[in-house]
Amino acid sequence: MLNNESCFNLVQSSYPLGLIFYSHVTAVVSSLVLGFFVFFKDRSSAIGRNLLALSLTFAVWILCSYIDWTSSNTLNIMFIWPFFGILTILLFIFSLQLAYVFINKKSLNFVSKLVYGFLALPIIILTPTNLNLVGLTDVDCNAMEGKMFTNFFIFGLFISLWILVIAIRGYRAAEESFKKQIILFGFGIEFFLISFL
Repeated sequence: MLNNESCFNLVQSSYPLGLIFYSHVTAVVSSLVLGFFVFFKDRSSAIGRNLLALSLTFAVWILCSYIDWTSSNTLNIMFIWPFFGILTILLFIFSLQLAYVFINKKSLNFVSKLVYGFLALPIIILTPTNLNLVGLTDVDCNAMEGKMFTNFFIFGLFISLWILVIAIRGYRAAEESFKKQIILFGFGIEFFLISFL
């Protein structure tokens, strides 16, 4: 385990805090501007609601990342770490819902929501336990992942493949004018999710 002083020294000496601040602020602002712009353009749109939910979740994830990178207190890092797991699960869920609504022009059915809810709920419940974060390393103040890390990866991979199937099926059934949008959206959302995996 890492003590507060060594983590403080690492943060102060190794990370360009100004660069981290501006990179994180840019990501948060861009995400929120896009999410709110699409939402307020048509508040009744399911695409707008899902994109806003995804944007807000991503913004909170980035803020947690900033705290994690810049905190000089190991207790703060230990406290913030479980939120990464919960927010990551939500990012994948909102991405799935957004993809389905964008491609199929309708919301996921109840059974589909039950499937991902059944898979996500145990992971979310167990995220704040030591199955997720065992401690922090002495060398570089990185998290020592517990057994839950594998479950995050499997869930993320499952959702990514589900979105890929939705995109392929949607592409085959779509009119020619919509196929290019499906390709661009599919590549974009998959790239976004793979960055978390």
